[in-house]
Amino acid sequence: MRTLFALAATIALLLCATTIHAGPDKPKKREKDPEVAEFERAIYGKGWVATRLDGTHKSGFGAAIGILKDEDTAAIETRIAEAKQYRDAKVAFGKSYPWARRAAWVKTEHFELCCDIKKIGLIGVCGGEGAADTFEATLTYAERAERIWSDMKAVFGADQMPGFPKTIYLWDKDDTGRKNRNTVLRDLFKDFLSADHKSGGTDMHNPHTSNIWWDPENSPTDDKLWEHYTHIVAQMLLLDRSSQYGGDMNAFGWLQEGWAFYLTRKHRELDASTTILLQEGAKGKPEHISGSAYGATCTALAKNGPNPEKGGFTPFEKLFLTNVNAFTLKERIQCWGIVKYIIEVYGNAAFVKFIDTIAQRKKTPEVITEVLDLTLKQFQDEWVQYFTDKKFADKKKAELAAKRANQPPADPPK
Repeated sequence: MRTLFALAATIALLLCATTIHAGPDKPKKREKDPEVAEFERAIYGKGWVATRLDGTHKSGFGAAIGILKDEDTAAIETRIAEAKQYRDAKVAFGKSYPWARRAAWVKTEHFELCCDIKKIGLIGVCGGEGAADTFEATLTYAERAERIWSDMKAVFGADQMPGFPKTIYLWDKDDTGRKNRNTVLRDLFKDFLSADHKSGGTDMHNPHTSNIWWDPENSPTDDKLWEHYTHIVAQMLLLDRSSQYGGDMNAFGWLQEGWAFYLTRKHRELDASTTILLQEGAKGKPEHISGSAYGATCTALAKNGPNPEKGGFTPFEKLFLTNVNAFTLKERIQCWGIVKYIIEVYGNAAFVKFIDTIAQRKKTPEVITEVLDLTLKQFQDEWVQYFTDKKFADKKKAELAAKRANQPPADPPK
């Protein structure tokens, strides 16, 4: 009997030791879905879904996702399912619109991009350099769109951003047989783009949809496309905000252009690439962006006074009534300088209030008085000082801070 008990105890101990030694079951390794390509590439800290022509599905389309480093399996599997649905939706869409089957599609947190440009010579810090295929280019431009969103959020604040996803189409301008995709494209190519935009152009269809064209023969790298792209995305986001109040963007083209150029310049300075518009303005002389090129132009305009015929700036009273399509290059740079002056002297909150007030169909001079407590002439004079007196900005900011604190202005920092 004792022997039996001893044997039973020995077996129990062995079983226990075996269990302890084995430890918990290891989690199964996630099996990748053969229909969905995975990229460990986040776009501004978020995942994304895409569909592209790569033959991994019976339709000829493949799905793709961007995953975050160390992202949990459940989140990845959810995105895989979303990518398949996205692919299937575009396949169905392509049955009615054949051009959609020749494009790459990417959906990020705030944007959806469609691109049919076969090769883009990418420049700058976002996508590296060299030629990229359609899918790689679409990913890069999706990243650039989110970057513009982030730049705008830095000025407006997260709770003040547009609430609807934006759709952007990147078209090959001269691809044979695709010019008549729809009425909008047909009329634009016939009446506008073919005559005026040799390298590309843009059309903001509504606050949520934009078309952007590029001609790879005239522009082998994406300099001009990038210029157009940043410009139109910035305008689209601003238009979405102003349209909430019934604002007419054509009534204040200077603000539309100034804001778009303000973001474009920020990106150009970061990308450290040659600015095509400045080349044209300098009669073909290449000019490298150093962060001060537009500032130097505004300084020259300000020093020459309100006389554009003699190298000066356009008087603000006239500029604020000029149609957005009638601006000269120098006037567009002047608009940039006005937006820069408001943001960097009066601050982000003042600029946002400026937009929200002008979007209520108020005239620019009365908005200047209501928001900045200045007459139109005082506003113009301050702008001149901002670009001709290096100490003016600090003096003005000290004055504004003292006014807010209801104290005498302190000496500005030296």
